[in-house]
Amino acid sequence: MAIEIIQPRQRVERVRHTLYFERIAERGSGFALSCDEHGKLLGDQYATAAEREARAAELRADAAFDAPVIQTYRHTYVEPAVGRCSCGCKVALPDPLSNECEDCGRWYNMMGQSKINPHGELARALDAEGSY
Repeated sequence: MAIEIIQPRQRVERVRHTLYFERIAERGSGFALSCDEHGKLLGDQYATAAEREARAAELRADAAFDAPVIQTYRHTYVEPAVGRCSCGCKVALPDPLSNECEDCGRWYNMMGQSKINPHGELARALDAEGSY
C-alpha cells in the first residue's frame, strides 16, 4: 500500500555571486563581497546602496588589488518528496528505506510504499534467525 505523494521530490539549485578582490603583492589572498550577477554589491555590508557603491569604487581604484572578478557559486541539492499517511499526517521521504510517520508509526520507503517497521518484532525475529 502506498501513500499519496503531495509534493514530489525535486532538485533545487541555489546560485550566489561574489565580487572577489585579489591582492597583487600576495596572490591567492584577498576578500570577496556578496554581489549580483553584474557585480553590484548586495546585503548589509554597508548601510545604504550609495555606501556600497562608494566602497566598491574605492576598492576598484585601490592599486593594491587587481581588478575585481565576479565569482559564481552553484549549490544543488534534492528536496525529498512529502506524502500523506493514511492517518492524515504529512511524512517527509528523504531516506531510501526508512521514513516513519510521527503520528501513527507507519513506515515508508522514499517512493511512498508501505513497509514493515525495521525495529519491530517481525524485523527482530527475522534478524535473529539470519534471514533479514
